[in-house]
Amino acid sequence: FIAVDDDQLADDLLQSRFYSGAILDPNSAWLLRRSLHTFPIRMREHVRITQTLTTFLKTRNEVEKIYLPETSKNQLRDYGGILFFEFSKEYKEYKEGYTQFRDALTLFDSGTGMACVSSMVAQPWSGSHASLCDAEKIAMGINTGLVRLCFGLEDANDLITDLDNAFSALLLSFK
Repeated sequence: FIAVDDDQLADDLLQSRFYSGAILDPNSAWLLRRSLHTFPIRMREHVRITQTLTTFLKTRNEVEKIYLPETSKNQLRDYGGILFFEFSKEYKEYKEGYTQFRDALTLFDSGTGMACVSSMVAQPWSGSHASLCDAEKIAMGINTGLVRLCFGLEDANDLITDLDNAFSALLLSFK
């Protein structure tokens, strides 16, 4: 709560809130404060699950490349629960590949959340970067075979089984 006796300052504060969203409503502030209590525990679990799933994805022939930032351990000790991967060439060129893969997943929601309780899958080509023209996406290294995975707090073995089933479904639809 902020109380001022200066109309111009009050207007400036209202404009700042409107344009930046920097002032939370009381319920959002309470939720944020509450969630920060468990943040370190949740992030450790996100990191552990991401490491496990990265190891799994490295074994898959359907995966050409995994994008996971390296950390120097000086400033950033670990990296959280998100990674990108590219389908291998034959699947990358299969126009319905991502849709087949996504639709076969049962534990992943479709979307772009981060550090959520549930895992999510997204395709930057048709999602976060859909407003760009094809040439702009390609210039940025984004193609239809690029997939974004955000890992939630589900059991890592359950996520592996779900991804394995989705890769199998992709293989069946590809043939």
